[in-house]
Amino acid sequence: MLRRLERDLAGRPSWTDHPETGLDAKDIERIHRALAGLDEKYRDVLLLLSGAELTYEEIARALGIPLGTVRSRIARGRARLRELLEVDGKNPFELSELEHCATKEEPT
Repeated sequence: MLRRLERDLAGRPSWTDHPETGLDAKDIERIHRALAGLDEKYRDVLLLLSGAELTYEEIARALGIPLGTVRSRIARGRARLRELLEVDGKNPFELSELEHCATKEEPT
């Protein structure tokens, strides 16, 4: 899934290409490690939501899973990602573009 997503998004600007995020190479590496630490089912929905900018319904169709499952995986994936990024009980990325993407609300 990740390889296909990376191939589909190749050449497309991402949040890591924007200096206003304030993220340096060390931050980006830490985020990559945290994402790699997620179970695949959580990582996939978060990447489709924030990286590919799919709606919840589009994610459900792409993965062939119910919409309710998408919602629960996003919620659990976000929570686990926050845990993996915490240092001394604080998430240093709370105000960054990553946090904005990782907590993007479901479109109405």
